[in-house]
Amino acid sequence: MYKRHLSEPSNDAKYDSYNKCRWYQQDIVQIVHNW
Repeated sequence: MYKRHLSEPSNDAKYDSYNKCRWYQQDIVQIVHNW
């Protein structure tokens, strides 16, 4: 799951979306691996 640190500033949208994409790819890899 995608988690964001509450202590981190939330004004960096590019880094935020990059983390979401990275976690999304990791989830797909896990699903394919488990499947």
